[in-house]
Amino acid sequence: MHRENVLGSIDISCFKAENLAPVPLKHHSETAYMISLALVTCATGFLIALLPHIPAGMPYFAALFVATLLYPLMLARTFKRNRADYEFRMLHWFPFFMVMLWAFFELIGSKARIFHILQLGFFFLWSLPLVALGICFLILFAVHVIRRRSMRITVLSLFLAFFTVGAVASEAMGWDDDLQKAIYPKDLPTSESVKKLYASARSYLGILTGTSGSSSSSSSNTTSVLSSSSALSTTSSSLSSVRSTYASSVLSTPALVTSSKPTSLPASGPESAAVLAATLIALYMGTLHIRARRRV
Repeated sequence: MHRENVLGSIDISCFKAENLAPVPLKHHSETAYMISLALVTCATGFLIALLPHIPAGMPYFAALFVATLLYPLMLARTFKRNRADYEFRMLHWFPFFMVMLWAFFELIGSKARIFHILQLGFFFLWSLPLVALGICFLILFAVHVIRRRSMRITVLSLFLAFFTVGAVASEAMGWDDDLQKAIYPKDLPTSESVKKLYASARSYLGILTGTSGSSSSSSSNTTSVLSSSSALSTTSSSLSSVRSTYASSVLSTPALVTSSKPTSLPASGPESAAVLAATLIALYMGTLHIRARRRV
């Protein structure tokens, strides 16, 4: 009787241990997290590309910094409990890396020309190079783990295609300025402490990179520009009197002046955004056709 009770307690304890064991991340849940990460990456690239320069954009940068930092931290416990892949966990830090890269180039971009060129390249077309890099990492992960590979690659490719079309269309139509004014109002006050923090950070990074002497050269250039502008103002005042006498003599004989310059040029072909959209749709339909023939 005692032996049966011992065996029963062992069976019950094993049953409880099985129930308390962590469950691996399901395939559907992993796919949902991948789509969510692709959306966050696209939104982060769009927002930091339109972000105003520091110090005017410091409050908005702080909000993006907190949001992209909390996103992977909130999911870390779930990924640990469900034994998610370490590569998948690290990919969720990519939006935070994008925000920090923008801050680095914003602080050091004026110190050296190469950093300014890199900043323009990384954040051109709604940060398309960085967004494409993040989605390519997700596609490589989907290829590596094999689970639901075809569906994940198709969805991620569509995200990248639509984001590319939107970025190119916005650049072609000139919507970026209007979007920046709508998302980031410029009348937000910036405190003096934020400006001092920004100035100290720029000077510290200038010392680290060895470009601290550029500030003195810029100040000397500024003084030279001011002196040349004052000389030009005196010259323009003397020329204005000569022009007035010449104009009085010319106006004695009336002349008819017409301007035939057109206000706008007609379009000579389809827009680049429309061509890119049609090409992407054709490639996608061709891919679906090839896959359907293989299944048959």
